[in-house]
Amino acid sequence: MLKITHTWDCHLWLTISGTTREEDFYNNFHKIIDDVLAKKPKYHIDAWDLFHQATPSNRAIAEAVSWYVRLAEAWIQVIILDGNHTTPRQSTTTNILDVFKDVPNLHIVHGDKIQTVDFDDIRFTCLPHINDQELFRKELSTCSDYMVGDKVNLFVSHFWITTKDNEYDELTDEISWVNILKSDIEQLFQFDYVAIGHYHKNFNIKNIYYAWSIEHTSFNQKDYDIKYNVISFDEKNKYEVEKVDIGSRKMIDLWKIDCSEYKSMGELLVYLEKNIDKRKLKGAIVKIDFMNMKTDLNINFDGNLVYEFFSDVFYINVSKNRFIDEKEKEISWYIDTSKTDYVVENFKDFIESYTVDEFIDRWEIQKELEGKLKKIFN
Repeated sequence: MLKITHTWDCHLWLTISGTTREEDFYNNFHKIIDDVLAKKPKYHIDAWDLFHQATPSNRAIAEAVSWYVRLAEAWIQVIILDGNHTTPRQSTTTNILDVFKDVPNLHIVHGDKIQTVDFDDIRFTCLPHINDQELFRKELSTCSDYMVGDKVNLFVSHFWITTKDNEYDELTDEISWVNILKSDIEQLFQFDYVAIGHYHKNFNIKNIYYAWSIEHTSFNQKDYDIKYNVISFDEKNKYEVEKVDIGSRKMIDLWKIDCSEYKSMGELLVYLEKNIDKRKLKGAIVKIDFMNMKTDLNINFDGNLVYEFFSDVFYINVSKNRFIDEKEKEISWYIDTSKTDYVVENFKDFIESYTVDEFIDRWEIQKELEGKLKKIFN
């Protein structure tokens, strides 16, 4: 039986200022490496953003190198594919993944074309992230040409097929906004397994698999599981996918609190004490929104008291919004709808008083500006 492990979207060096959030990503990466070593696959795929930025810290690089060396020493063949976060913006800049190029059993894939990595029983057809949109589209359209008949064929890439209910009727790469044709996706069904990174939620379309990031990177992902895939092929190249749980720090988005009835911080804190079970928030990353604050509370709002109330959480993200009455809404609407007239009138005064070349048509310039402003504000 041929066993392959598949992870992606590590984002080492992602942090929250003033916290040790960065450690969560190192710890989960460490867990995965330990787990992979215990499962003893023949191959390991990282179709991901290894680092959160193309120029990571020395700490992030050192952590990654030490873990990959452990896999290499266990004679696990590792495929590391470049993602959008690690691809340099300029072609003359050295890719950070090249720090691994001399590590045995590590196969680094980056650049502007499809590359294959071959072994006696499997071919990995790899399409890394490419900044040039049209070139990416062109390379993707040829991927099935690289398949071979006498091996297991895996396709590895890093892009996002937008979907609706797992039906690929909306085909746009979210990274480059390139339109991906249905034929491009359907040719992927010819591969035995397709490992794609970038989207942090697990789902699959037939043999095309997205899994998870190794930690939540935003509150949009707070309900996502944190796992990785173990793929086992039998002698007939039929496969099963095991989803292995890693766990993660809790991210909790508390409800929006309507503060329109509260005049003081004391009243607001009493509400929090009565309605929030702080025990469930311990060690979590928490978000809370205070809405409709009237003038007295908005002026006297004390963030320190809120942070003290949530002292057992790992991190608290606080936002507050003041109450806007109907009169203010009416004034706001008037200001919004009069922006075009206001700017045009001031520009007219400016251009009539400013000395310009006699061949320049002031009226044509004014008409062009007015047309563009209407597009912006309307």
